[in-house]
Amino acid sequence: MKKQCWLWVTCITLSLTTLAGAEVIRDTSFGLGADAFVGNDSNKGPDNNYGGGATMDIRNYPGVRAHIGYVKFDISGVSGSMADAQLQIYITQGGATRTWDIYGLIDDDVDDAWGEMTITYNNAPGMLSATAGSFTIDETKLILLGTLAVSSATNVAVISDPATLDLSSFLKNDTNGLVTFVLIPQPPERQFYVAAKEGVTEENGWLAPTLIMPNASLGGASDPEPKDGATVTDLNLSQLCWTNTASDLAIVWFGQADANEMNYQTLLTPLAVIDDPEETECVPIPAEYLPLDVPATFTWVVESWAYPQSDPNHYGEPNDFLNTQIWKFYTSEVPLVISSPADQYRFPAETATFTAVFESLSPLTDVIWYQDGQPVNLDEPEVEVTITELGNFQYSTTLTLENVSVLNDGAYDCIGVNAGGQSDPTEVAYLIVKRKLAHWALDVNADDETGVYNGTLFGEPNFVQDGVHDAMEFDGIDDYVQLPEGFANFRSGMTCTMWAKPSTVSNWARFFDFGNGAGVDNVFLTRNGTTANLTFNTYNGLVTANNALTLNEWQFFAVTMTEAGDVVIYKNGFSIQTGTLGVPTIVTRTLNYLGQSNWEADALYHGLMDDLQIYNYALDADTLATMYSDVAGRYCRFKPELDLNDNCIVDIGDFAILAQSWLECGFWPDCDL
Repeated sequence: MKKQCWLWVTCITLSLTTLAGAEVIRDTSFGLGADAFVGNDSNKGPDNNYGGGATMDIRNYPGVRAHIGYVKFDISGVSGSMADAQLQIYITQGGATRTWDIYGLIDDDVDDAWGEMTITYNNAPGMLSATAGSFTIDETKLILLGTLAVSSATNVAVISDPATLDLSSFLKNDTNGLVTFVLIPQPPERQFYVAAKEGVTEENGWLAPTLIMPNASLGGASDPEPKDGATVTDLNLSQLCWTNTASDLAIVWFGQADANEMNYQTLLTPLAVIDDPEETECVPIPAEYLPLDVPATFTWVVESWAYPQSDPNHYGEPNDFLNTQIWKFYTSEVPLVISSPADQYRFPAETATFTAVFESLSPLTDVIWYQDGQPVNLDEPEVEVTITELGNFQYSTTLTLENVSVLNDGAYDCIGVNAGGQSDPTEVAYLIVKRKLAHWALDVNADDETGVYNGTLFGEPNFVQDGVHDAMEFDGIDDYVQLPEGFANFRSGMTCTMWAKPSTVSNWARFFDFGNGAGVDNVFLTRNGTTANLTFNTYNGLVTANNALTLNEWQFFAVTMTEAGDVVIYKNGFSIQTGTLGVPTIVTRTLNYLGQSNWEADALYHGLMDDLQIYNYALDADTLATMYSDVAGRYCRFKPELDLNDNCIVDIGDFAILAQSWLECGFWPDCDL
């Protein structure tokens, strides 16, 4: 049985002292921390280790250089709030302003055990096999946390902004005391050198990679239930619970008030004093508070104390203050969103359904569904909305759209309504009607056969007949096509198909490039540098097919990407490369081109191009084979196993070859049957 505090008065007196939680700072030199970079190119090989150096060489030059930073922090023993946590690195050499993507390694004891002196690209957790000069992220292991803005200054510390790099949830979900961040600069290319812990000296003033946790502590209370900021609909909430770390005494305050660190002892009431709290500790809410008022704000506080280090045998009192955690929850009469609708990807004339779930103390009397911010017209005959009571104060609502068309394409969310008012909106879900987005025949102009993306010609491109192709000829000097803005949403996947006959090897020459500038939201298909490799890039990853491009020959290329980011590159009806990447960001793209790059340094395409098509879903292999054969004629797509004369069919000729060896025998000593 837990003992009460030695004196209530003593406890309250102690709690009136200054109670401020101290920030916790960990760099890669602490405990099991580590810092290193891995490489996958001709300069830094994928099987080599680059740990233990004074700096980390971090670089992303797509198709040429791929140097990825790995930093690991030991946060064992750290508790409390991870809000506003920041990542700090020290740039010793850079000289350019760039944005870096920061990924977190999903918690795993094996993956978090990577070693600074053994890590390579080929064994780095979160990296998949990729062609030299590139990298492929394993999205089952790495999660994009946000971005870090790196200035052009050198010999300077760069600290993340929690508004663009929110580390709180990632750190809070850690279970093994080790967290790894992966550092990847966004193009355009620039080489950066980041101080590693081995390079830090008093003389040079460098700083090792550092994790700053301003609201955390080394012990005390954490993991509140109800969670901080939660909205509670159970007005008979019976208890308050938290996780205790290294605390020998807990003092709990509670009350109906919006209290803070400066006034909680005035506005709240001492609820309990717990000597030697359990690892998971709970206190009951007194009956006089129940049922909880609604709507209302409730604040509860846990002060944590420990025996001083000078009293290891606990002869005195636990009067060494650890920290104070202040948490709030709210009661509400309005509905709460429990689950939001999911994306719907449908072909025209199919049915789409969106479902959301609300929690409501009073009956859910109405819901308002929105499409792109406007209420859905419920008077339409093919639109239906239902509300279903699920029990335990929960209600589901379903929006059904029958016979969908492109007019239904858009972002959908929902608001629940009861006698207390309206809920917050659910998260947005997208209905994408799967279809051909654009088709440029390129026979006499750059018009789009769908009428949406008619192109504008620049330079003086020719339209020529070359064999069976009526095509556009790009001179590689000033010919290209500019397209209208759009190409915003490829969450349902993507397909691009085209016929191409390149005339010269032009550096990073584009077939198409959709984006908002160089390195901003780009989706493109390109020659990889001056190689014969073909690269598809969504700026959430890339897939490259080696030796795919041939000069002065017509070739049919297709790239498909599923909603999961699975990519297949085809040439002349055959799959030549597969890979996985992240689907493009949802954003309207304003700088869109055929034959032109968003990067000024890249060459213009030189050659012929014909019949380029874009779809917002992945076409299947059979459809692509038909598209190829419609132009090239019948081709041998699959060779039958018994096709012995290589004519792509098992026929009498194959039987004749078999007959030549009819009754040949290998038995010994005889072949009597």
